[in-house]
Amino acid sequence: MKIYLLKRLLGMIAVMFMVATITFVIIRMIPGDPAGLMLGPDATAADVAALRAKMGLDESIWSQYVGFLADILRGDLGNSIFLGGLPVLRILADRAEPTIALTIISIVIACLVGIPSGILSAYKRGKVTDQATIGVAMLVASAPSV
Repeated sequence: MKIYLLKRLLGMIAVMFMVATITFVIIRMIPGDPAGLMLGPDATAADVAALRAKMGLDESIWSQYVGFLADILRGDLGNSIFLGGLPVLRILADRAEPTIALTIISIVIACLVGIPSGILSAYKRGKVTDQATIGVAMLVASAPSV
């Protein structure tokens, strides 16, 4: 059991490292300058250069990558470019409660509908009721989410 848990933990760490690396690469591949985007079109070149230095964008890509990983390990996800420079961790925390509430409500509704439908389908196996239940379930499962 301990070996299984250790393997799972190591696998989870590897996946998190890969996700962080892919995220870093994708962010760096996006065209445009984040400092220029944050300051807007009216910013001077000196202002953009100062913000680039503050954000560490003037360093080598490897130095930025190591800093990115170090920040993640410290729990510092940086500040949002689009939401007024608020810390990303705070933004995520603010949105966690409604997300968890919606998740719980969705699970409850799915159980209240799914369990009785499954029982009915099993009880009437092979009959029209079974086929109708399966058809409705497939229709609902294949409907696009909005």
